[in-house]
Amino acid sequence: MAIDGHNPVKLDMDFIVVNANNLEQFLNGEIAFSDKMKRQLLSFIPQSTIAIVMVRDKEVAGWGFVQKANLSKYAGYDYMIPKGTHLLKNLFVEPDFRGQSIGKDINLARVNSIPDHILPTVFVVPSNKYAIRNLEMYGFSKQVYVKDYLWFNKYHKRSLRVIGENDIAKVIISGFKDA
Repeated sequence: MAIDGHNPVKLDMDFIVVNANNLEQFLNGEIAFSDKMKRQLLSFIPQSTIAIVMVRDKEVAGWGFVQKANLSKYAGYDYMIPKGTHLLKNLFVEPDFRGQSIGKDINLARVNSIPDHILPTVFVVPSNKYAIRNLEMYGFSKQVYVKDYLWFNKYHKRSLRVIGENDIAKVIISGFKDA
C-alpha cells in the first residue's frame, strides 16, 4: 500500500520520535517500556529507522517504526527500500492501552513524519482487514499484491501482482531484490 499525493500536516499529539541521536537518552529516561520494545528499538533504530512512540502517564502505550532507507526484512524476503520512499513497519499497542485509538494516532504520526516529497509505503498481510481499513483512512491504497509460496520448508517462490498499472507500483516492485 502507498499514499499517492502525500501531504503531511503538523500534529499536536503526545508522542516522542526516537532516532539514533536520542536512543540512549530514551532508553535511560523515566518512561516505562517493555522488553519487547527495547529489543525492537535496538534492532531497528540503527537501520535508518525512527520510532514514533505514544506515551500516556510516563508509560509507553504503543509504537511504530518508519524505515527511511536500506534493507528491510519481511515475511522471509529482503526488500531494499527504493529511493524516494519510506516504509511503515511494526505497529504495536500495549495490551493495557488497546481500544483507545492509539494505533490510529501512531499511524497518523508516522504518516505525518514523512516529508511531502517522499512516498509513504507499507506492507500488510491481506487478512489483516483492520490494518488495511485503518491505513486507507490516511490515504493508503493497494498497489501491489505480494504472494510467497514455501514448499517443504525448502523451496521458495514469490509472485508480484500489480493492482492497476501505475508508477507507484513500479517503484514499490523495484525494491524486491529478485523482482
